[in-house]
Amino acid sequence: MDKHILLNAIELACLLNYIPDAGRRVSYKELVEEAEQSVKTPMVLGDKDTERDFIVSMKGLIEWTLKQSANTKLNLTHFKKRLKGVPSLKSVDITVLEKIEADERNYEEEADACKEILTEHLIEKRFKKVIRGITGRISFANERIDVAELSREFTEAFSTFTGPREVSGVKSVAGVLSSIDYTKQDDIKKVFDEAIEESSIEGILTPGYQGVKDMLGWHQGFRRGDFWMIAALQHNWKSGFGLNLLKHFAIHNRPLVTEEKLKPLHLHISAENAITDNLTIMYQSLKENETHEEIDITKIDSGEASAYVYKRTSETGYEIQMLRVNPSEFTFRSLEDLVHYYEGQGYCIHTIVFDYLNMISKKGCLSGAQGMDTRDLFRRVRNFMSEKKILFITPHQISTDAKYLLRQGVEDLVKELKGKSYWDSCKTIDQEVDGCIICHIEFYKGIPYFTMILDKHRKAGQITLEEKKYCAYRMYPAGAVRDDIHLEKSEALSKVGGDVKSSEEDWY
Repeated sequence: MDKHILLNAIELACLLNYIPDAGRRVSYKELVEEAEQSVKTPMVLGDKDTERDFIVSMKGLIEWTLKQSANTKLNLTHFKKRLKGVPSLKSVDITVLEKIEADERNYEEEADACKEILTEHLIEKRFKKVIRGITGRISFANERIDVAELSREFTEAFSTFTGPREVSGVKSVAGVLSSIDYTKQDDIKKVFDEAIEESSIEGILTPGYQGVKDMLGWHQGFRRGDFWMIAALQHNWKSGFGLNLLKHFAIHNRPLVTEEKLKPLHLHISAENAITDNLTIMYQSLKENETHEEIDITKIDSGEASAYVYKRTSETGYEIQMLRVNPSEFTFRSLEDLVHYYEGQGYCIHTIVFDYLNMISKKGCLSGAQGMDTRDLFRRVRNFMSEKKILFITPHQISTDAKYLLRQGVEDLVKELKGKSYWDSCKTIDQEVDGCIICHIEFYKGIPYFTMILDKHRKAGQITLEEKKYCAYRMYPAGAVRDDIHLEKSEALSKVGGDVKSSEEDWY
């Protein structure tokens, strides 16, 4: 088997000189190098070991050929002399390799045939390595085996061997997600197409607040695949803000036409509040934003309320589902399983609002220095959601250290917190997210205002103007922070109390 692989590797190495496409030459060269390295040199077993001598000579010839092809055109005279010096090489193999420059040869077709053989060989090698690694852990485990966790590893490991997959080149290295080779014009175009698609406003999820819309720059909304953190101290409406954003995405946006065959879904997951609380809050927000009158939850008619919520949240073609999870048992693996479940049911998840991600079990995450498990959790979830093109939003606590600033009398706290990493559990958690909005409720003459500042926004293109990164909204007894996307003029304020009239009485 090893001899067959080395013969195909040397043939493909020779054919590099006759392939006009520079990108294909680079790809083939990487494949030859990987195949040559995959053949291990046997240990010396006696005075004369013909198999070992053959492998050593062939590996040396492959390396020499690749070096010659990279610097100058392959010198066939020198190549043939070296070829005849390989021990135990059959005359028929020598004849094939000596006729590289024979007339009427389809070099690209022959190169592809060699590529297929080498690729299959490398897939088999990797498969065996995965099997040995997992079975070795089972055989030599000193403690009880976590069957569920090991089963997940099996599934993930084997999924890489199902269906077509590029196994040669830099993408074969574990952890490499994407690459671009500037010698391949088609690859460059493909990446530009992806960049244009990511920068497009098509598919952007618009919030119901004009101030937040402006805060997000020229996108004017949240991009699917991004991970956003809503940061605030305790009891500062960050969960309510996240729930309101979910409502906005459902009633102020429409699914892309290209995804009509799938059921578009916005998903709310809570590790804290009961579903009864979140449903009631959703109903209040919808109804009070419409009527500007407070809802007495003790007098809600369940039939009327359910019909109203269903009608309002399904008018644009979206579905909303809510879940409550046990944070002690729910892990990042559970979240991935949940997404796979909904995909299996024919859904395309556009948004997940998770209240709060940091509350769930860190089982399976890296541990060590303080906050490492939290940062690893956020990193894993972000990478998964990015691949799935799911907008992920989670509230996160600001460290209680920030309360010291309040005791000092700091006004407009969010401006003071911006860029200073006052995060609970992990000071560097913001490095793992695509965007972060810091929030706080401020008071002016007894009136509450919900203040927001853009702390981070990872995106290409035009930078959001500084004056647009901050806004304040009055909070009302009915509707809390009311939607203003449907209004001709934004209700976002540039300062707390900017809308207060001198005759207005305190109400809060």
